[in-house]
Amino acid sequence: MTKRGLGSRQISEAKTAENKILKALHDGEWYRYTDLKKETGLSSATLSKHLKVLEKGILERKLDLKSKEYPHPVYYRLNTSVVDSQTLRRFQRLIQDLQLAPVEQGHIRVFIHERNKDTSLSLLSFLERYFSGMLNKEELNQALEYLVFESYKEDICGLVDKLEAMKKKGKRVESILSRETDALMADYESLQLA
Repeated sequence: MTKRGLGSRQISEAKTAENKILKALHDGEWYRYTDLKKETGLSSATLSKHLKVLEKGILERKLDLKSKEYPHPVYYRLNTSVVDSQTLRRFQRLIQDLQLAPVEQGHIRVFIHERNKDTSLSLLSFLERYFSGMLNKEELNQALEYLVFESYKEDICGLVDKLEAMKKKGKRVESILSRETDALMADYESLQLA
């Protein structure tokens, strides 16, 4: 008897389902479970399974106990302790820009520049929040999984390990990250793309 595991198809389907959920929740507002089901087109079993995974990190869940409905309605949104308002705005803009899909050469260059900027600033924001104790490891991992480009993930995990080692040696990692964020913002503000 062979042992079964997850194949690339199952991993791809899971990623697609979770991305549908995040796209539906991209504005940071509370959404009822039934509305999410309708918006994503996912089955109840699939939606529930992925919401449970995402609840461990980047989603919040609440029951509407004041409602006279039974069972009580369940609502979800992006976890505001994980995804701050600036990161949320960048995520919203990324979703909107991806839907517009610019094709002119100048627009593509600006689009790529903005995505790199957004990714870099989001990454620094997540790292600052993690090292200041505002995020736990699971929340950081989910934020990196869903809000940072896959190609950067391995490098970013290596960076987190190095920063954790520095923090254990008494370095003020939060200060380093804050300075890097300020420097990166200044760099991007000085760049002018046509």
